[in-house]
Amino acid sequence: MNDDDLTIDRDFDPLKMMAELTTSGLRLHSVFIAPFTPSFAAARQQYLVDGSGPLNAIADELAKQGAPEPSTAARALLTAAQGMVVVVLALDHGVTTIPQFFFGRLDADMRMQTIAACGEKFPAGPALDQALVRLETRLGKDFWPALVAGPAAGGSADSPDLKGYWLELAAALLEGTEGGMSGFGGPRERLTDLAWWIAQGILTTHAGAGVAPDDLDLLVRCLLLAGDPAAAGQGIDALVRGGGVDEEVLIELLNAFVDGAIAAGHVQAAAEWLASVQADWALLLAKLYDLPLALFRLQAAAGVGADLLVPTAKSLAQLNRKAARNDLSKEPLWQVMVAEPGELLDTAAAADRIGRSTSFVVKRMEAKTIPTYRLDGQVRIPSRALDAWKAVMDALSLLE
Repeated sequence: MNDDDLTIDRDFDPLKMMAELTTSGLRLHSVFIAPFTPSFAAARQQYLVDGSGPLNAIADELAKQGAPEPSTAARALLTAAQGMVVVVLALDHGVTTIPQFFFGRLDADMRMQTIAACGEKFPAGPALDQALVRLETRLGKDFWPALVAGPAAGGSADSPDLKGYWLELAAALLEGTEGGMSGFGGPRERLTDLAWWIAQGILTTHAGAGVAPDDLDLLVRCLLLAGDPAAAGQGIDALVRGGGVDEEVLIELLNAFVDGAIAAGHVQAAAEWLASVQADWALLLAKLYDLPLALFRLQAAAGVGADLLVPTAKSLAQLNRKAARNDLSKEPLWQVMVAEPGELLDTAAAADRIGRSTSFVVKRMEAKTIPTYRLDGQVRIPSRALDAWKAVMDALSLLE
């Protein structure tokens, strides 16, 4: 079996998607040729090395199609693939994608396969074929992220408006994910992959001139959706130092930064980075309570010691004691999310450690208002984080 025989997308069922969408609300947005995302490149390399990992699904699909040696065929397919052809479909709110392997050409057969992979009832076949023809004429002349075509590409057929395209696509993606429409985007991997491509597209097309302050918000949100909170933090830093950022927007970005860092498993690095810019930001954002709150959430998730956590808690109390009292004693801010939380205690040992009853600890665990750590399906209490929690409670008199 050669690379002409199959176009694969991980976990994507175009027929199912078409059944869920009304054809009146579905249209071709654009199509672009992109490199593998870091996560896909790693999975591809893993499969080529030992045949394991998430791309096993390709061999399974080939087996269903009758390939005599599906693993060999899958290896050949992954070896031949040079990147991705990403078909972007516009919905009434937001966008979704059909990513397929790119093998270095877009001749008539490959265009036909690309369109066929979008489903029998795909309503935008002619428009997609026209866009792919335009891309074919530019292969070898233009490169990522300039290989863009379709109704939303802007500019002319040979010279699309790249800056405008990637920013508009960012806005369309975020409209869908933030408007509760992310389920139409399919598996989360496709949303995060698209966010990564968009972020790289914006950064590359704006290289030198930089991203305008009004557009940084889009870039930061895409970086967060792509699971890159470190890069997103740099974008937030540029917004803050540039001045004029709307406070509500900044609060949303800070919350998204924390959530993104926790989801990506980068709480320690994110906490250290945010602590490093905290003093400078505080001068620019004089009384923004949500700034130290974001740092506190990261530090608590990282299970830091009292030497770091208590000063952050005190800065919260100085800005708004009532809010701090509620957040630190009644909100679920305390789950530790690092790989190495240190010594773990059971409820009885934790109760002895803080001089309280076991029932007190259990109630706090149920309310998620005391440090906890989940390991192998069981919840324990990290000793260092518990000591820091107790120090915060004592420093602000929150247990009286």
